[in-house]
Amino acid sequence: MISLGGSVPLIGLIMSIWTAFNSLLQLVTGELADSVERKTVLNYYYIFSIIGLVIAAVAKNWAYFIVVNIIFGIADSLEGPSFSPMFAESVPKEKMAVAMSLITLIWSIPGFYGKALGGYIADNYGSQLVIIIVLVAEIVSALWFYLTTKETLAEKKPFKLKAVLRNIQGISKPEGRLDPILHSSHTG
Repeated sequence: MISLGGSVPLIGLIMSIWTAFNSLLQLVTGELADSVERKTVLNYYYIFSIIGLVIAAVAKNWAYFIVVNIIFGIADSLEGPSFSPMFAESVPKEKMAVAMSLITLIWSIPGFYGKALGGYIADNYGSQLVIIIVLVAEIVSALWFYLTTKETLAEKKPFKLKAVLRNIQGISKPEGRLDPILHSSHTG
């Protein structure tokens, strides 16, 4: 983004747009993932992510990244509440901790060398090439997910905005196992 006329503070501000959209949409997309098929919600994650990457790949100036980060915020708000439950529902309960550790490891391996490789490619061939490589990888991942992943949500229900409002109220009045944890954080 700096090569397109942006500055470091501007990058931080634009990344805050991603955070705002991702955070504000979590309750809505969480209810959506619990209502319709999780696979469908994740397919929309891929669609938004690919659209964001296409816009980033053709960006002519830093202002494009305002739209890109709004789209990425929407995409990530769809992915978060859908992927973890889908993954958890795909493994036996007695293997849950091991499976979660393995998924973290699997994500960390390319993250370890990918950042250095991306930086090298950006320095030597331009940041647009990095975006195009990520776009191609995302398209391959989306197709693989679409063709090979089975739905895990046992029971679909209609999406209702009222349920989102109940979820918001529930956060303000914790019950069950979270109640002692949340109340202990407010004392001394």
